[in-house]
Amino acid sequence: MAYEKITKGFGNTSTSPCLTATTSEHFPDHLFSVRQPNTVPSKPMRKAKERLTVTLRVDLLERLRNAVFWTPNLTLARLIQEAVTQYVDALEEKNGEPFSRRIHELKGGRPRQIRAETLHA
Repeated sequence: MAYEKITKGFGNTSTSPCLTATTSEHFPDHLFSVRQPNTVPSKPMRKAKERLTVTLRVDLLERLRNAVFWTPNLTLARLIQEAVTQYVDALEEKNGEPFSRRIHELKGGRPRQIRAETLHA
């Protein structure tokens, strides 16, 4: 009488045990959940992120920090990301469609001051 061996092992990149089995007519495939050796389940793709430095009013920054402190599982980054997403969504809705891709990169730094005499010329 033949039977197949079921072994308990570890994948190369996984810390959780997995079962590997060799099946035959005595052990139908539907009885086993078989993972191929050395395979790792694919992780969902994360959207790329980029660091941005901004200057905020002190009172606003304190309000943000207080909100994060008193809201379980909320981070400052997530709060800001969700708030900015909602605001841009509203701007795009007001615009009637998403904004076109910009034709050049934004200039860094503060906007230049326009002199009063230039406006009256």
